[in-house]
Amino acid sequence: MSCRLPHVGCFLIPYLICLVFAGVPVLILEVCLGQFASQGGITAWLICPLFQGIGWASVIIVQFLNIYYIVILGWALFYMFASLQSELPWSRCGNEWNTQNCVDYITSEKGSSLTNATVIPTVMANMSNMSTVPTAVAKLAKVSASEEYFEHRVLKLSSALDEPGIVNWDVALCLLLAWIICYLCVFKGVKSTGKVWLDAGTQVFFSYSIGLGTLIALGSYNRFHHNCYRDSIIFAWVNSGTSFYGGFVIFSVLGFMAQKQGVEVKDVAKGGIEGFVTAIVDLFPKQLRRGYRKELFIAFMCSIWFFIGLSMVTKGGMYVFQLFDNYSASGSALLWIALFQSIAIGWIYGGERFYDDMENMIGFRINPWLKWCWSVFTPIFCLGVFIFSLVTYSPLEYSGYKYPDWGEAIGWIMALSSIVCIPVVMVYKLATTPGSLRERWDTLTTPSLKNQSPEANGHNFSQESYKLRDKASL
Repeated sequence: MSCRLPHVGCFLIPYLICLVFAGVPVLILEVCLGQFASQGGITAWLICPLFQGIGWASVIIVQFLNIYYIVILGWALFYMFASLQSELPWSRCGNEWNTQNCVDYITSEKGSSLTNATVIPTVMANMSNMSTVPTAVAKLAKVSASEEYFEHRVLKLSSALDEPGIVNWDVALCLLLAWIICYLCVFKGVKSTGKVWLDAGTQVFFSYSIGLGTLIALGSYNRFHHNCYRDSIIFAWVNSGTSFYGGFVIFSVLGFMAQKQGVEVKDVAKGGIEGFVTAIVDLFPKQLRRGYRKELFIAFMCSIWFFIGLSMVTKGGMYVFQLFDNYSASGSALLWIALFQSIAIGWIYGGERFYDDMENMIGFRINPWLKWCWSVFTPIFCLGVFIFSLVTYSPLEYSGYKYPDWGEAIGWIMALSSIVCIPVVMVYKLATTPGSLRERWDTLTTPSLKNQSPEANGHNFSQESYKLRDKASL
């Protein structure tokens, strides 16, 4: 059996390794950093000012995610409303949006699978030799009724990226409803609310929201002495457990569809606001923490994201969506952020000192495994998978459509917009900080953030700059 994404055994082992060496360690790092600093994703990285570009990179990725991820929720709402009919519109062929290649599957009383397709009468009517009918039918591309419903009814898909067409207003209204629901959930804040390795790493980082600043933002709302380590472990178990459970359901359905259509699973399944708001509000507290300015700011940003998202509910919107999905918030960008997060804490600030900070919060010292991960295993893992993703890169395609060069260029601009933040901010700070190179290094590797939590009782990040001797304590 070849090792492809659908084969659970081939995916499970890399997934678990990603979980142990990168996912859980970075999850705990971000939550603990947010709780100790009581700050959002940008200002929390004043723990090591040289690496504050991590926060900006996270904000850019979250911006992209806010724009395109909620489009999926808009589709879900559309399907929810469509399902209120007596018969599901995507269960049968013969609708105005179906083509002659449409196929639906009916199970006979004996349990055998019968294919009911609009393509069969068409082929039979044009065949003089009936013995050739099965061969002719087999040569035609079979498309499920549900797939045609999605592409021809929901998306009303055009043929290319440069053919956007008009906005599908029924889907656009569902997108608007999704944004209204989202705003009502967050406007008052939290208190009211092989390639398989790349696939596995990406799944872990996305499912845990690692590298987005969201975990740092949520951790900043915790009480100073809250046991965030326990919560992080529970979250990891519950998240991965539900992922496994959901995965069994999804892949069993995809496997059935693939078997019936005689194709590979990969051919069947075509290829947080809170993090952004908290980061910006903590960056400009005097301007956005007065009166209803925060709520108005959230409403303004939701409106901007909604109008940009309208580009993804046009007839060519799926091509725009795929650009965002594959480039703007790619797994490679999250791996890049996690790489520098682990370097900043494990090597620059010091894993031992961060352990001291965690002990001040939760009251006990945890197993040194995390310290070793932040210092050695996580950086090596993230760098290795990141390089692998670049080496195995292939141009983007969707349903056989190859994106033009200018489309690929737009995608790479979105991808690099977050990746370059970290080195650019490093160079900028080194260039603008006064003093000799050694003095600049000392300044930029010394925490410049005071804990704002009333429960901190004077506990703050160590104010010593990084020295080579600190590595001995790792």
